[in-house]
Amino acid sequence: MTLTIKMTLTMKVTLGILRTSTLQTLQQPYNLPSENIRTPRNLCHAIFLLCLHTVTEFDSPSATATTTTTTTTTSSTTTTTFKSNLTDYCPYDYFTATCPEDSLIIMTEANYGRMRQGLCINEHSIGCTADIINYMDSICSGKPKCQVGVSDHSMHRLQTCAKDMLSYLQASYICVYGYLASYYTHKMGQGTEACPWKIEVKPGQQIQLVLLDFSIANRYKTDMREVNINNNNHNNHHHHLQHLSSNNINNIDDNNHDHNQRHQHPIVSDYCHVYAHVVEPEITSGADRKWNVCAGSSRSSVVYTSRTNRVLVEVSEYVVVERQINFMIKYKSTSLSASVPA
Repeated sequence: MTLTIKMTLTMKVTLGILRTSTLQTLQQPYNLPSENIRTPRNLCHAIFLLCLHTVTEFDSPSATATTTTTTTTTSSTTTTTFKSNLTDYCPYDYFTATCPEDSLIIMTEANYGRMRQGLCINEHSIGCTADIINYMDSICSGKPKCQVGVSDHSMHRLQTCAKDMLSYLQASYICVYGYLASYYTHKMGQGTEACPWKIEVKPGQQIQLVLLDFSIANRYKTDMREVNINNNNHNNHHHHLQHLSSNNINNIDDNNHDHNQRHQHPIVSDYCHVYAHVVEPEITSGADRKWNVCAGSSRSSVVYTSRTNRVLVEVSEYVVVERQINFMIKYKSTSLSASVPA
């Protein structure tokens, strides 16, 4: 038996690719086998089967996003909505970051130690410091708000100063919108295989995807005392984790082709921590049709450059299940290179 359900759904559309407070009312019939009408979860899954988030980016600075379930169109750009100053947070203070509606945090700097005399310390400023950007990423980046205790045990063990001395935090962050984000997958089911993101640019252009990976500390269980301490060890495996300021977050090196290829893997390639799959609908067969976006040791990397002007981005089941995985994907259009096959 099949039931025809007339669903009237009022929902707040808050996409990883949109910035909108528009309430949309969706009305349409949906044929669903009656045996599936058992739990609210199944009904919600049926609703998500109706959607396909679409981004169309042109030469203008704005991008248009729509869903197949509504004619409403909302313009957005991948841009910065807030930029904090580099601020000192003293022992027993709390670092608190809050972004405007629909925006997410990206930490731009985080140092912990006894860097200089000032608001937090007035003596014994010995210049010891540890770069704890990965630790702060794991708590704050990719989320709309966060709070971290400066004297938290996990933070205190990262310092390079004498352990009987109190240290302070020096940190800054930006808020951005217009990024694909695992946060939206975990909270709203967006970007899954049933509800993928579709990105389309003008014919003759390519789509470039840049991964911002905020799960490095959690994934590798890194002893952060060894990560970028004073930036002195150039041979350290983690030395190349780059900071993202509000300037270079929008100007990541687009020409690092070799780096791109190391993180762009077809489905049949070696094992990797798969964050997402990229599908180019115009490529109808072969291993090149579906590619893995793999986690790496770099905080930011170009992970995919399309061969056509349209891609689907599907978050992997691994990410859906492992909710501690935290990343964002920036998308942009680039001119089609003659060296890239059509």
